[in-house]
Amino acid sequence: MINNSPDVSAETRQRVWDLAFEMSYHPNVIARSLVTQQSSTISVMVSSLDYHGPNFFLVGIEHEARALDYSLALSILPEPSMSNIEAPMQGLLERQVDGILWMISPDSGFTYFSHTEHYS
Repeated sequence: MINNSPDVSAETRQRVWDLAFEMSYHPNVIARSLVTQQSSTISVMVSSLDYHGPNFFLVGIEHEARALDYSLALSILPEPSMSNIEAPMQGLLERQVDGILWMISPDSGFTYFSHTEHYS
């Protein structure tokens, strides 16, 4: 009834909503993700937030994610290298994020890799 099923009368729906409010009910996002097979989370991996550019983009990404009802997970890498990426990447895959955005400086020397090449 909380999910606005069309089979529920308006009166019953209102009673359920009133009771949910009274009991301070909050949906369980983790349980919902098990059913939908989506985490509603995207991750941003950045090599640095020392400059205005990445901060500007990160704010825009967060605003857009929130507008789409997504959560944002941030990973800041001390240096963009494979040894520094493996642990955060594994954690993101275990959390089944819906997407990963890379914000790594082109002058970092880090070379692109795809998920399937290194994390199959």
